[in-house]
Amino acid sequence: MTLLQMKYLDAIVRNNSITKAAEELFVSQPGISKSLIELEKEYNFNFFYRQNNKLVITDEGLYFWKKIQRILKNIDVLSEEMNYCGSKKVFLTIGVTPMVGVFLFPKMFSEFHYSFPDVEIDITENGTFRILEQLKNNEINMGFIIKEKGDKTICTDKINCYPIFSTKLLFCINKNHKLKNFKNINFFQIKDVPLLLLKNDSYQNVKIKKIFKELELESNIELCINHPILIKNLLLDSEAGTFFIKEFIDYIKEDNIVSLNIEPSIEIEVCLVWLKNTIINKTLLDFIKIVKSYDFKSTL
Repeated sequence: MTLLQMKYLDAIVRNNSITKAAEELFVSQPGISKSLIELEKEYNFNFFYRQNNKLVITDEGLYFWKKIQRILKNIDVLSEEMNYCGSKKVFLTIGVTPMVGVFLFPKMFSEFHYSFPDVEIDITENGTFRILEQLKNNEINMGFIIKEKGDKTICTDKINCYPIFSTKLLFCINKNHKLKNFKNINFFQIKDVPLLLLKNDSYQNVKIKKIFKELELESNIELCINHPILIKNLLLDSEAGTFFIKEFIDYIKEDNIVSLNIEPSIEIEVCLVWLKNTIINKTLLDFIKIVKSYDFKSTL
């Protein structure tokens, strides 16, 4: 028996549903079901049975649940005491991709800080792929990433991936660029333009290089930089181009930058990610709930 199994069982009993327990803990339903099966095998009795399509706890299950409730409560109390003794603060470490960090996170942070003023948030700014590494290595609690819509390689059986909103990549140049009058543009027209990209751990960088390779075109990458604001500033006095998501362009409100639609369109999702099948502390749960209830359409 593990602490994680106890957490899962407690959630099933309180919600009277495996599905609702999975939703509460932000984990997969198959993961909770598998945990329950393993627990029943270990003790050789059933915790639940079904009656009229409803989940009913057995006498043995009820006895077990009452016992683990005390254990879980003591663990929560101990955790809070240790946080207080150590710093009197609760910490949350979040990875944010540069484009998302500029326009999205500040608004969400304000709302979270208002509700939970005692939580100290530590932000690390990296590309999507570095954030996923940090997550797997337990260096961060969660992350905000971008990925192509429909890309199932990012969110694996180890990573929860909650889509926040959908957008698209645009090709951006300064208003005096020779391509300024194009409304739509493709990679055959882009291939000779010097490109400014985010660094190699970014989804933007990997995706653009992949497209050039698939089209058997040579890219003209001039510079890779970690921050989109710097890239934007470099665009203003050069013949270079770059790729930004639409919301970033809307946020910076730079009249000297022209954004062109890419053909075919590169559809992008901004997602919140965190580890599956791990014990989620209360602070992390609170933040996930804020994100899931946040009205992004009205703030973008």
